[in-house]
Amino acid sequence: MVYSLKVLVAHRHFHQRDAVQQVMERRFRPLFITMGDGLSALQAGRVSAYDLLLCSVDLPVVTGFELVRALRIWSPNKATPALLLGEQFDHRHLRLAERLGHCSLVGFEPEEISKGLDHLFPHTKLKPE
Repeated sequence: MVYSLKVLVAHRHFHQRDAVQQVMERRFRPLFITMGDGLSALQAGRVSAYDLLLCSVDLPVVTGFELVRALRIWSPNKATPALLLGEQFDHRHLRLAERLGHCSLVGFEPEEISKGLDHLFPHTKLKPE
């Protein structure tokens, strides 16, 4: 079964955005609303509800953590799952993600993205081929 998702994507690198979208299209029928920076994504997230927030931790102006935190405080996306993409995470990042709730930190590799989606949406887990 394929699930439809409305996804707010905030990432400034096109090639990485495309890779993430390809991974998601294997299990969902996603509608991507794409922003290149955190401030634009914050404005979009305050106006409309999404099924998934997908953003880079190192966005310009407003970081991925700040974006998710702001949307958790005041928006229709208070409980929307978030997938934060980055290269290296330390204990501070893990603690921040834990405090945000319903949030996964993953790298840019397709396998890591799939694991993050498995964590957030276990009922859509792909079966091995």
